[in-house]
Amino acid sequence: MGNNSELFGLGGELNLGARYRLPSLPLLFLGAQIGYDYSAITASDSLSLLSLDAGAGLTYEFTPKLSASAFASGGVFLAALSSSLGSAWNPLAGGGVSLSYRFNPRLSADLLAGYRYLLGLTSQLTAGLGASYHLPGSAATVRPSGSSGQIEPLRVTPRKKKSQGVDVADVQLTVFPVLFKYYDTKPVGRAVLVNYEKDQIDDIRVTFFVKQYMDNPKECSVPEAMLGRSEAEILLFSLLTNRVLEISEDTKVSANISVEYSIKGKPKKADFVETLRFFNRNAITWDDDRKAAAFVTAKDTTVLKFSKGVAGMIKDTASKALNANLLMGIALHESLGQYDLSYVIDPSTPYVEFSKNKQAVDYLQFPNQTLEFKAGDCDDLSILYCALLESVGVKTAFITVPEHIFMAYSLDLSSEQAAKSFAHPEDLVFQSGNAWLPLEVTERKGGFLAAWQLGARQWREHSAKNQAAFIPLSEAWKDYEPVGFTAPADSLKMPDKDRVVGAYLQEVIKYIDREIFSQKEALVSQISKTGNIRAINKLGVLYARFGRNTEAEAEFRKVLAKAPEDVPALLNLGSIYYLKNDMKTARQFYDRAARKNPSSPSVLLALARVNHEAENYSEAAVAYNKLKSVDPGLAQQFAYLGLSGSEASRAADISKTKEVMVWSEE
Repeated sequence: MGNNSELFGLGGELNLGARYRLPSLPLLFLGAQIGYDYSAITASDSLSLLSLDAGAGLTYEFTPKLSASAFASGGVFLAALSSSLGSAWNPLAGGGVSLSYRFNPRLSADLLAGYRYLLGLTSQLTAGLGASYHLPGSAATVRPSGSSGQIEPLRVTPRKKKSQGVDVADVQLTVFPVLFKYYDTKPVGRAVLVNYEKDQIDDIRVTFFVKQYMDNPKECSVPEAMLGRSEAEILLFSLLTNRVLEISEDTKVSANISVEYSIKGKPKKADFVETLRFFNRNAITWDDDRKAAAFVTAKDTTVLKFSKGVAGMIKDTASKALNANLLMGIALHESLGQYDLSYVIDPSTPYVEFSKNKQAVDYLQFPNQTLEFKAGDCDDLSILYCALLESVGVKTAFITVPEHIFMAYSLDLSSEQAAKSFAHPEDLVFQSGNAWLPLEVTERKGGFLAAWQLGARQWREHSAKNQAAFIPLSEAWKDYEPVGFTAPADSLKMPDKDRVVGAYLQEVIKYIDREIFSQKEALVSQISKTGNIRAINKLGVLYARFGRNTEAEAEFRKVLAKAPEDVPALLNLGSIYYLKNDMKTARQFYDRAARKNPSSPSVLLALARVNHEAENYSEAAVAYNKLKSVDPGLAQQFAYLGLSGSEASRAADISKTKEVMVWSEE
């Protein structure tokens, strides 16, 4: 580098240095080094540099073994050509960074990069490898404290007038049983480890153990070494067993903190007994709303008995043309209504108050408890609804707004698909390109549609003000896994099947009427004025999408009466017979459409599907391969058509497309 850089070739550098970590400021170090540099100038001449410099820097530890440093220094150098000696010392200045990996408390390997300016000569960029030996009594590298489980800087203030040993002070231990899986990787508590020895202690290892609720001690986060007369914050971890879920009342137990270390090469050990407070299994704080996900026990036997029982009750009672997740949500809401589930505000721990105080301990019910009590607060009902829907494979999410929590569930539709399928897409929640249905679970009197509209209104109002949080359970479970708290399902008495099915179908009909009313009125008006066959076909498609197949068939036949070879009407009428499982008649209508427009993606899909359903796999393959060439996206959506037999059935079940009908409007 510099004006004379073209004079110098490649060279090498050897440095020997020392650093001293300041006990009161352990992130800061002072250093000095002596170095020798060699650079080729010409084939017959070279430059040698002898340097002395000193400086200061900062060190930061990412992990107990990996650390980084930045430093700046100044000093003097003496330059000499191989043909002559230098006669004067000149100033230098420089700086650099290093990355160090500590193999053990004594030895580390270093990767270095630096810049140095040699006054009157040149400037240099350097890179190299090095090794460091840490003398006994050197300070341990430290990490700043924080919620992510990092250690705060060491301090040198002794707590007691003692001359030897170690102590564990300022112990803070509190356990929420529902989070027992969380504590494996997140701290269950904190403490301060005090070194009263005048010398450094090394090879520090701290374990935490609760006899009644742990199978083995759990190693904790500690520095590898500590200066004499210093202290450091340590993080305590625990791998608790599910026996903690038996704790129904707040209680206190003894916990053992074991400290192992060495001083001047001699191993030492000290044990400390501390008091650990366990809250009851239903306790939680609202400092992180995602914590409620730990209560959503979708595999609980009581939850499964209720959800599977309801799914069995409503099977084949409503049109398969409607969204399956939508129908499942309607069924569960109406069945819980017939089960006499009530919304009751807990006077001792109301969500309205406790959600504002992030450290207040709230009481949440597990789903089986809410089913047993037949009542719950907004948080309890949200947890129950999520558990029931998740247990039948429907994704769910919490929605939190100021002083309230409710839920939403996935429709397994993209935003574009939902916008086409629903007359009122503004009543849905769109997140990451997917459509979700918001449900106000505390609406217990007006039926599913009322609960949906209330949930949609709250979402619109609060999201417009950036006051709504959307928390998918699948994401929340990554930190707060559901626990294995369950109860026998023998005492669960299912609601009467006839009442459930009656309420369910009534709400389905209300939904259909609401969805098609405005669209039907507009199309009927257009048809009465113009007799346009496209409008007639659209009216038939509208009926078909909501399972009103008799009315749909009548409209499609009206089109064919006016235009016997109309391709959309032929395809749609064929699909009506496909739904009736009359593949022969369906094929006849599809063949007529194919003679009119053989390269249409909709025609090719229809032919592939009807032949596949009739197990004419060779003919299905011909149509499907043509479809792949003209519309690869549509072909991919129905990829099961490229398979046969049981393999095709499994693929269709996974993709959930076998019963999806593609209606042709144009």
